[in-house]
Amino acid sequence: VYRARRYRLTRTIWRGVRFWMTGSGWNYAFRWLGWGLLALLTLGLAYPWMRASLERYKLENTLYGDLKGGFVGKASEFFKRGIGFWLFAILPVLTAAAGGIMTGGLKEIGLSIFEPDAQSQAALVGGVLMGISGLWLFTVPFAWPFFRALEWRWWAEGVRFGALSLASDLRGGSLLKIYIKMFFMALLVLCGMAVAVVAAVVVLALVLGVEATSFSMRGDFSPAQIAIFIVVIIGYLAVLLAIGIVQRFYLTREMWRVVSSSITVSRLEAADGVAARGEAVNALGEGLADGLDVAGL
Repeated sequence: VYRARRYRLTRTIWRGVRFWMTGSGWNYAFRWLGWGLLALLTLGLAYPWMRASLERYKLENTLYGDLKGGFVGKASEFFKRGIGFWLFAILPVLTAAAGGIMTGGLKEIGLSIFEPDAQSQAALVGGVLMGISGLWLFTVPFAWPFFRALEWRWWAEGVRFGALSLASDLRGGSLLKIYIKMFFMALLVLCGMAVAVVAAVVVLALVLGVEATSFSMRGDFSPAQIAIFIVVIIGYLAVLLAIGIVQRFYLTREMWRVVSSSITVSRLEAADGVAARGEAVNALGEGLADGLDVAGL
């Protein structure tokens, strides 16, 4: 990820001056691993500090010509803004756990002191809690675009290039539209590909004969069966490719279009006297040592 970002930056030129990066991909990887484990152990509560640390490392090693980047976003500020989303996502999980204990786990954990009537009432309440948590979990994905918009605004506010700073007025509704469009386009692609594969198989069966295309468990496949198998594999690969294209279009191109259009740049004059620096990075690397980022170590 770090090296891919370095490649993209060296292909990004503004006012004739190239962006470029220093730093080590290995260093970034170890930081990502350590922070990722901590975020996992804290059920996501450490995520703001993970993001702040990684963004600080990336941007402090990012330069526009001879103008050095930086990141001043505070993890505590991100935490305060996003704690409501964390609670919204974690509460249905805790509610489901409580419901599971009340419906079936009372005796297993040694709480058999309840009277039968009390146990049945607890099971009823537990079932209601699990039902509520199920409905709640269904709404959680709709909160994701709004959390991402909050994260993008926090990130933009923290970016610095010398005295140059950014601000963003991105709203979650703009991102929600992108996710909805991507979902329905992916669904349309899946349905279209499924119809195409089924139609191809039916045509093969009609042309080669239904008997010749019927499969058996003996392991001896006829040419017709092999042809159908190839058609199914090609269809499967085509679906993967098409879904990848849909994802790249909406979650990369459209996402960056919406994000970039929401950004305002302040103190732009700080970039007036920038001198060109940095070289374009090869997409494949200059050799095995470069591929392993030995220089970064």
